[in-house]
Amino acid sequence: MSKHANCAAVVGGSIGGLTAALLLRDAGWEVDVFERSRGVLEGRGGGIVLHPATIRYFVERAGLTPAETGVSVRWVRYLDGAGRVAHQAPCSYRFTSYDFLYRRLLALYGKGLELEISDDEALIAQLDGVTPAFIRELLRRAALLSAEGTDGSLRVTADHLERALTELREGAGELTNILLGARPRRRGEPDQD
Repeated sequence: MSKHANCAAVVGGSIGGLTAALLLRDAGWEVDVFERSRGVLEGRGGGIVLHPATIRYFVERAGLTPAETGVSVRWVRYLDGAGRVAHQAPCSYRFTSYDFLYRRLLALYGKGLELEISDDEALIAQLDGVTPAFIRELLRRAALLSAEGTDGSLRVTADHLERALTELREGAGELTNILLGARPRRRGEPDQD
């Protein structure tokens, strides 16, 4: 990516946010997705009626067919309080689950980044206690370093991560060093180098 690439922040990492991020990335943008939930989003709905717009990204860009995205039904039935059919009508809906859509979008968003670290313990020790935002920036810079002069596939090695970490330490100064666990300098104190 060039230094003048468009950058976007997508707030919300659910179905809509991930779809927006994928479309922006496909259009050449650098995209960061921010989700307030700390873990993978799960159990957010048992049945979603698939509208063509809901699966458009999967069909047009990920190579899935509508039949691969959900289950067809011939009838829609509404039950009363006793569990008896209160109303029934023929329909041609296709249903899927939230987890199906979300996990596939998440996989597509993360596709293409391969981490190859032989001494991950040493790297983890250096990053102990840093913020998630710092780690995202480190991975972003390492991915950009790995993409230089390649066909666009991203194979991030320990060397890329070390180079990115060095760039961050040298370029950002005291705040970066504090995020990495270094003692802050007192006013008038010389650099520790």
